Amino acid sequence: MRFAATILLAAATLLAVPADAWAASVVIDAGHGGSNPGAIGVNGLEEKEVNLDVAYALRDELDKMGYETLMTRSDDRDMSLEERVQFTVQHKADLFVSVHSNDYGDPNTRGTMVLYYDDHYPQAKYPASAAMKMLTPQSLDLAQKVLNAVTATANTKNNGLMQSAAYVIRSGEVPSILVETAFLSNKQDAELLAKPAVRQKIAEGIARGVAAFMPLAEKKSEDNNSPFADIAGHWAEASIRPLLDSGIMNGVSAARFAPDQPLTRAQLIALLDRLFPLAAPTAVQGASGQAAGQGTAGQGKAGQRVPSDLVSGHWAYPVLMKALAAGRIDGYADGTLRPDQPVTRGETAALFYRSLAANGNMKTNATATVAAFDDVPTTLWSAGAIYALRQLGLAEGVTTTSFGPSQMMTRAEIAVLIERYLQSNSPKSR
Repeated sequence: MRFAATILLAAATLLAVPADAWAASVVIDAGHGGSNPGAIGVNGLEEKEVNLDVAYALRDELDKMGYETLMTRSDDRDMSLEERVQFTVQHKADLFVSVHSNDYGDPNTRGTMVLYYDDHYPQAKYPASAAMKMLTPQSLDLAQKVLNAVTATANTKNNGLMQSAAYVIRSGEVPSILVETAFLSNKQDAELLAKPAVRQKIAEGIARGVAAFMPLAEKKSEDNNSPFADIAGHWAEASIRPLLDSGIMNGVSAARFAPDQPLTRAQLIALLDRLFPLAAPTAVQGASGQAAGQGTAGQGKAGQRVPSDLVSGHWAYPVLMKALAAGRIDGYADGTLRPDQPVTRGETAALFYRSLAANGNMKTNATATVAAFDDVPTTLWSAGAIYALRQLGLAEGVTTTSFGPSQMMTRAEIAVLIERYLQSNSPKSR
């Protein structure tokens, strides 16, 4: 990958998992391959060869540590950037690490650097996924730990971190980094990368950085009743833990809860169904034409219309069909439901309030008043739900004066909302 001087160098899905599964999974992506050799070293070394060799060594190191590893490519083949990201999404991995070797016009530039997506430096032409925007702190932390470990283990020059909009690290759903091991355009670095022992050390360094960022959780004990190291010390930990214990929420994988990851529409409906159970759909076409996606080709049970983008194999298909039939969720005018689309705070408030009202559990105080949020005018479509939940003491703003209705709802935020609801409806609170 060509080093871009114009970019600043810096120094600095609800899934049920087995209770006895503690492994964390890491996707290892050997950059380039096949007809795309990547950079060509001053010594004739092809980047794709170095990348694959380091990737194999990294796999072996992580395997020895107890991590589950997956490789986007295990031989010399062409693979698109989109395929690499989708591979990670489909396998529901916890981390993504792309291995590269650098190239730059100045032959004196050398060293190791690590790229990550930073939403503080967005690039309009290369928009990031909603998840990666919110995962900036985690990706930064992973990048720093890997950089420190590689330079210490392989004794390469520390060339810092780089905020980057490279496709593979801005388009996924998990903390992601791209490791530029050294510069093939530099004679000294190219000589290092030609040595199997140095490649091994680089792999060991990356593995140590991964382990520092995502240590494998030990088996549950009375003092540590969760395999999710990423909630320890999190601001929402006190709300998340009871929901894990009760089974209302679970991790996105066996090792990661991902508290700051955006919640999807399907995940929200699944959670709401656990709180406010829905009856199985009857022989109807949906609560409304829009909600059930009328005009689409698919049909569910007994003629119920199915949104064009909701396939029967989707993990949340049954609960989404129930929610459509009950009018708990709406589709879009184009006949889609977009189940895997991140849900906003405003939409979350509306859907939560709708389920709460349908359940008949509304302990409102007609005389209570709540201060208005600056960004929630009464004309906003979700305003009624937002202020109703605030009156109930369930919803708070991102600041004292702002609710952030268009911001993505995180898994931590929904945990806090659910925990407040459960507390308000416990026998002690009545």
